[in-house]
Amino acid sequence: METTILDSNVILYQLANTLKLDIEADCDELLLNLPQEHGQGVIRGTQLSNGVNVIAFQCSFNQPVRIVQNTNYTYSPMRFIYVKTGSVKYTYNESNIHCELNEEESAITAGNKNSGDFMAFNRNEDLEVLVIEINRDEFVESNDCNLNSIDHSFAKIFRDTEGTAVFHWTSHYSIGISECLDAIFNCKRDHSVKRFFLEGKVFEIFSHQLKMFGDDLKPKDHELVLRQTDVDLIREAKRILSESLDEAPTIIELSRMVGINQQKLKKGFKQIYHTTPYRFLRNARLNESRLLLLEGSTSVSEVAEKIGYSNKSHFAKRFKEKFGVLPREFVREFKANI
Repeated sequence: METTILDSNVILYQLANTLKLDIEADCDELLLNLPQEHGQGVIRGTQLSNGVNVIAFQCSFNQPVRIVQNTNYTYSPMRFIYVKTGSVKYTYNESNIHCELNEEESAITAGNKNSGDFMAFNRNEDLEVLVIEINRDEFVESNDCNLNSIDHSFAKIFRDTEGTAVFHWTSHYSIGISECLDAIFNCKRDHSVKRFFLEGKVFEIFSHQLKMFGDDLKPKDHELVLRQTDVDLIREAKRILSESLDEAPTIIELSRMVGINQQKLKKGFKQIYHTTPYRFLRNARLNESRLLLLEGSTSVSEVAEKIGYSNKSHFAKRFKEKFGVLPREFVREFKANI
């Protein structure tokens, strides 16, 4: 194994030293394959342009693993950490900051090059963890103009190339970032295009991250970026609507019930189910009314009431819009074809 610790792969080389394993070079990637005595899977390191380095953990360890990062950097690193599966603990800035990230959580850390950081992983835990590490000297040199157009407080972190200020920020990452992570961890492309694909996805993550950072500065009830954790809340909203056809809650009531603001509920519902909560409820009601009419034991008026329509004429109008016939005609045609 190489004995020189390279700035661009400190995490990978420190891990290799800890486990006493060799790193393999595979075109643009550095690979650390875990033998059976240490666990299973692989850790990949890829150096991209603009001082960006990516370390992807797709593995599990047989024993707890701790990666110490002391004074091997010649620059003050900035890191983006995303946990898709499993968890990661880290201590940052000479033990002043302790953090544990679990699934669907992310962190941004930045400080000086001698901060004495470490990352730790649990035993027997499947991991999909992406670490994006940035050499801020190179990144700012290549992107100084672009940094002028982003949030000033965020740009300031990138421009702090001497690491004079400590920065630490955690959040639940967005659906857009989640989709990028899936693409990276499931990438099967050959070496001729894999690096370019990875670079595109990493900079797409940066784009989503900028929106997320600005969104996190807003009051909770004004957030708009859909997080991965919001998906379960929106699914719960759909379940509530499906089970409350006769007395469905309003959007205001529904947002309070599931714990998400109205704007995000409507936006997220449309993104996930390709319809609005109101249209979903209307279609669910009409589909249920069709089944009730086919059973033949309930009158049109009773069916309308059962699915939440107090006005029979309004129900009949909506039914015809969806199925092309009025409810009574639908029942008549059905009976005629029996």
